[in-house]
Amino acid sequence: MQGGHFQIVPYDWCSRCDVCCRFPEKESFLAPYFTKDEISSAMQSGMNASSFTANSGCKITLTPYKEGYICPAFNPETTLCKIYDVRPIDCIIYPFAIMRSADGMEIVLGLDMKCPYVREFMYIDPSPIIDIISENPGLIGPYQEDVSPVVVLKKLTQIL
Repeated sequence: MQGGHFQIVPYDWCSRCDVCCRFPEKESFLAPYFTKDEISSAMQSGMNASSFTANSGCKITLTPYKEGYICPAFNPETTLCKIYDVRPIDCIIYPFAIMRSADGMEIVLGLDMKCPYVREFMYIDPSPIIDIISENPGLIGPYQEDVSPVVVLKKLTQIL
């Protein structure tokens, strides 16, 4: 935990990442959304008002950087967020994303498979975790209607 907020991906992974906070296009749907309160906190922490198109809540305005764009709260030299302690919920829950289903009829929880941590631990290649689960299938519970599947563990499914 850093800055009072739980972080799903361990900090040491984030500090080595070259995916987060970087975007191929200026109007990326992946740019973080800031609520009204988050905009206020970000500006109190040094963010420029020009990074936001609306005070009531909006996606942050991305900044050109090399061949693409970055979040203006991101420092590419240190790979750290300049407003980490007040980063938006959109960043706190990453690599999870709240999004519409493919047909647009439902709201779903997605998992960004571009995240190196997710690739390593959600599509677990040979690791002690797979060995433990495959040797102890009792760890795998039955389907529960009130638990929504997020990602299929392909490697584990193949093994079992």
